[in-house]
Amino acid sequence: MAYIYNEEKINNIKVNSISRDGYVEIEKYKLFITNILQPKLQLLIKEREQLDKTLLEYFKLKSHILQIQNEQLDQIKVMIDIGSSFYVQSKITDTSKVIVSLDCGEIYTEMTHNEALQFIDKKEDILKKRAEMKSNSINKIRAHIVVMMEIIKRILEKQKIS
Repeated sequence: MAYIYNEEKINNIKVNSISRDGYVEIEKYKLFITNILQPKLQLLIKEREQLDKTLLEYFKLKSHILQIQNEQLDQIKVMIDIGSSFYVQSKITDTSKVIVSLDCGEIYTEMTHNEALQFIDKKEDILKKRAEMKSNSINKIRAHIVVMMEIIKRILEKQKIS
């Protein structure tokens, strides 16, 4: 749901019979939007999407752990991705522990179910706060873009160009 102002819309603002000062001012705002705000907005949206993916992975892990606990499963069959979306069927014979990513590079650790559930709860809280901060930043940048587009519109109206 990335809402980014279309660069074409910004670049197609008609400035045919506008004064030199008005043209310079409009170009200043257009450049700021396209060179500063839009790239920053795109980056923040991408970072927010990555946080959402990570949250989803922790949610899935938590669901699997709870399922193993509730159904008291001693062993389970799983499909494991061994690379390039190539899966093999495998059997896990000891479900008493899980291997959890610490989400700092390629570092993993083995945990009991209770340890993993506690870790996941803490990690989810941290990730949700980060996602909220990203959302706030995204909304601020979008608001800046709206304000700048309104300023451009007023400059054009002031010059009696529509």
